[in-house]
Amino acid sequence: MSRAALWPAALWATAAALAGLGLGPSGWAQEPSPSPEPSRSPADQPPDPQTQLLIDGYLRLLGHQEASVRKRAIEMLGGIGAPARSARAPIRARLSDASPDVRVAALACLGRLGRGTEDLELLCAGLRDPSLYVRGAAASAIGGRGGAAAPATPALTACITAEGEVFGVKVAAVRALSAIGTGAREAIPLLAHFLKDPQEGTVAREAAAEALGVLGSRDPRALAALREALADPLLDLRVASARALCAFGPAAAPALPELLRALSGEDAMLRWRAIQVVDAIGPAARAARERLEQILREPGQDLREAAAAALGALGDVRAIPALEAHLTTPREQPQVFRAVRASLRKLRALEEEGRR
Repeated sequence: MSRAALWPAALWATAAALAGLGLGPSGWAQEPSPSPEPSRSPADQPPDPQTQLLIDGYLRLLGHQEASVRKRAIEMLGGIGAPARSARAPIRARLSDASPDVRVAALACLGRLGRGTEDLELLCAGLRDPSLYVRGAAASAIGGRGGAAAPATPALTACITAEGEVFGVKVAAVRALSAIGTGAREAIPLLAHFLKDPQEGTVAREAAAEALGVLGSRDPRALAALREALADPLLDLRVASARALCAFGPAAAPALPELLRALSGEDAMLRWRAIQVVDAIGPAARAARERLEQILREPGQDLREAAAAALGALGDVRAIPALEAHLTTPREQPQVFRAVRASLRKLRALEEEGRR
């Protein structure tokens, strides 16, 4: 075996040995870090000598003839984390590597080592890479920046609407918008359309529902799209839409007719999700009281527990008799009894206030 072939294996072994001594990536969390200088954040501190030795070795491997070695070196630099931020420039150069696997690793590494909007333009450029795997990695790396990646919203929406874009990349881009949060609200119309389009596939539409719950909790366009999705033929999409509506809180009250239909359905998961939304809506959902009281008498511990809690959230003292009667139920689960008692305390307090 040649010296060149032995070098990577020796470096991996050295990295493993240093990690075992608490000097490599797996040991940093256990080692107390020195107090930073007042003018620097901890992430700007230079790496200790042992870590720098690892970084220098991995950087030398970025020029190795084997793509698998270059890829692994980038992954190890990403694993080092903040101390390897000084390596971002040579990692950027790997974005033009001939190997898609190396480009994927470089995007993931830059996403991890960068802060705020650092390298965001390069991550957005990755959305236009010829390789679908690289485009998916770019979307994931953008999403990893969270709200700081809001300037990437137009690039993500362009990726989603690109002619011929594959399903997996679209899902990654939608999830990135969700990770950005309210800073990506300009994408709400696109996500609403995406949610309605049966050609996009169930998983992608579920991701759009989740994103609308995050981005549009105060946006009537998002609410309208999720209400419509509650009547979709696909059960999984109805469940995802109900889950997303929980984020709207009282603002989800206009969806009560659809929620009441869901409460009367046969699927336990959809009914449980609908109860959660009713609970989040609160007093404006009092029209659901009788249906919740019926669910309190049905099989299914999770449904009974959720219904008991929701009855308290409604603030309707007319639910007191049903809750009191349930306390006499034989062999009821303790979790359900706890929810019943908690709701009774809330409603009795409201009843007492009303008498004053």
